Amino acid sequence: MDIQPVTNTHTVALLPEILRNVTSFLPTTNLIVCTQVNSGWEDAARIHLRARVMVTLSAECSKSYLNVMHVRSNYYKRIELCWKRDEQFPQFLPQFKHFAEQCRGKVRHMSTEFFLGGGPDSEEFLHIIKTLGTQVTSLNLELFSVYPNEADVLFFVDVKSQLFFPGPCPTPTSLPNINITRYSGTWYLYQTYASTVQLFFSCQLGEYYPPRADGTWDGVTRMTERMTGNIISVPGTVKFFSTDGSAVFTSDNHLFSGNLPNIGINSPAGVTLTINYIVLATDYSSYAVEWTCYDFGISNFQFLWIFSRGATISQSNLQNIRKALNSQRINSAWLRDQDLSGCHFL
Repeated sequence: MDIQPVTNTHTVALLPEILRNVTSFLPTTNLIVCTQVNSGWEDAARIHLRARVMVTLSAECSKSYLNVMHVRSNYYKRIELCWKRDEQFPQFLPQFKHFAEQCRGKVRHMSTEFFLGGGPDSEEFLHIIKTLGTQVTSLNLELFSVYPNEADVLFFVDVKSQLFFPGPCPTPTSLPNINITRYSGTWYLYQTYASTVQLFFSCQLGEYYPPRADGTWDGVTRMTERMTGNIISVPGTVKFFSTDGSAVFTSDNHLFSGNLPNIGINSPAGVTLTINYIVLATDYSSYAVEWTCYDFGISNFQFLWIFSRGATISQSNLQNIRKALNSQRINSAWLRDQDLSGCHFL
């Protein structure tokens, strides 16, 4: 009996819905092979490739990408925008706005750089993020406050934060009627959310000097470089952000080349990094809890600092702190102990 070769592919193997289901189980390397079978398999494979592969775009390349997508409409779901080496924040914002408007509802995973010292521009950036729509399920920001062309090494201020939480920021109640004279003095960072800072520094502390008559006071943040043993000091000025005496503050932190030996800043005035934060709890003598949050509407990222007056905080106080945080919808599960070695406790 002669065996006739099969010259036609069965129709079932060409149905788009079946191809999409079959290819969804294939690893990315095999999907690339599928694009070479025929147009049906290629279309199905590319749907999954566009959902899995992270596309990295510079500010300039993003323009070409949008032009192509405007015609083809097959947008990638995972986008990383890298712009800080090419442009300043104000020049990037109009491009980013155009990108967000055209890609609205099409991007699920977004990664980009975020300039912390941008003032109103930083606020506009957060509003533009919301333009991407509710399809965004993850957002990763690489935080920085010194541009690469202004620094030899972005060692201290270039920090990635991965602690994003779904939805808008919680609205915890700040400590009412804080006594800033009693709050002054040295606070050692005992616990905080995990970050890359902990890999390079130990003995992080904040020191508040006695307040002035107008309610403002100076302070300094210090930390010890693990590799060199150098103590880095960042001075700042703190004042009330609230008007009722509650513990809502704004802090202007002054980054100068003189106090950051690893960073060469061209501007003699340096860079001022402004952070708004609140004190959630303190007993003034042994512990303090400070917190801040950046709201993106679809998600938020938070900073949480547990400070001590000395080397330890009692277990009973730690339990009370965690109960207070949980009651105000502040996540305490990601808190990590800090390395206080090398600290000279007062």
